[in-house]
Amino acid sequence: MVRNLLICIVATITVTALSCQSLQRDEPPDGYPDIPPNEMTRVIHFNVGQADAMLLIHRGQSVLFDCGSPLEDPERALKVIPSKLINLTGKRHIDYVVISHYHQDHLGNPGRGGPKTRRSGLYSLLDDANITVGTLIDRGRWALGKPSATYKKYHRATQRWLQERKVWNHKTVQTGDVITIGKDLRITFVAASGNGLFQELYVRYSDFLSEYPPSENDFSLAALIELGNFELFVGGDLTGANIVRRFGPNGTSYNDIESWIAADVGFVEMYRVNHHGSGHSSNPCFIDHLEPRVSIVSSGHHNRYGHPADDVMERLQSRGDVWITGGAYAGAPQNTRASVKAKDIDVWIWPGGDKFWVEGTHYEAWDDKTERERFGKRYPCQDETLDTYKVDARRMLKGSKKDD
Repeated sequence: MVRNLLICIVATITVTALSCQSLQRDEPPDGYPDIPPNEMTRVIHFNVGQADAMLLIHRGQSVLFDCGSPLEDPERALKVIPSKLINLTGKRHIDYVVISHYHQDHLGNPGRGGPKTRRSGLYSLLDDANITVGTLIDRGRWALGKPSATYKKYHRATQRWLQERKVWNHKTVQTGDVITIGKDLRITFVAASGNGLFQELYVRYSDFLSEYPPSENDFSLAALIELGNFELFVGGDLTGANIVRRFGPNGTSYNDIESWIAADVGFVEMYRVNHHGSGHSSNPCFIDHLEPRVSIVSSGHHNRYGHPADDVMERLQSRGDVWITGGAYAGAPQNTRASVKAKDIDVWIWPGGDKFWVEGTHYEAWDDKTERERFGKRYPCQDETLDTYKVDARRMLKGSKKDD
């Protein structure tokens, strides 16, 4: 009896300790300012391998941009996101979840029960970790071409989550829509479903787009996050090149959306690099407009896609510092390997956005006047006549799954 009582007491103490540990607030490591952590804005760029997830915490409210898990580790998001969320907010609730587009590495998979088809990403957060979501944001249902299985599964799950109150509200955003967190942080959507470009292209080149419908990447939501002088751009798998691809009888196309929105984004302190550092994104003119002081790449160790591309890394490193959350393709050059941290990248932003820290490294956030003086005037990237979208102006990639 006494022995059983002692076991129960020890078990109770253990559970209590674990519960307290899960709610313990993060304390800033060496190199960060002496200020209460809950007064700082936090951005966590999660190491989810060859996938995407970024958490923003401001004045007690949370925004999760994408929630994917890599195919080789479907439980990765489940392992890292709920514990961090609870540590930072004390809640199993996310105020906003933004899904940039309908690919598994950005939203997960509902699974079918087998070891290689377990629930992953957003599905595991809501259905396994019992996280609730205030507002689930996506680009809606519009598409050219045949909707994918991932697209259909997500919209079916959204209806179920609403019925089960795992998601309280569902919102489709348009370009120009704004979310305000507190009174001083703005999230402005600068791209959504191609910003109407594909409707205009379809009028001119209907035969071409019927044969080569746009990639799901081209429909990505993109947002500019602003807190005082601090600006962060996040754009899912947004494309910066005009390419056609064929897989046997099936064709698809990449369409340069980056160039169309570059002037609307402007100079930024931080750039969450489009499409995991793909060579088909982060084009030279787009990066000329952003001039990012810090770039964050979410790519996996020895990934098969060549991420991040060598020319993209050179372009970004010529502007500032580059941090890679997971890893790089096998054989990546030294300048790329040196940027790999193989961990979550933790960002602390000073109240008002005048300065910020990335893993203890301090940066000043420049105002618009200082940025214009340093970088000069920028000119539009894109020819608005759409002549550059003709088929003979596109690069063809045949028979390769690389860089999906």
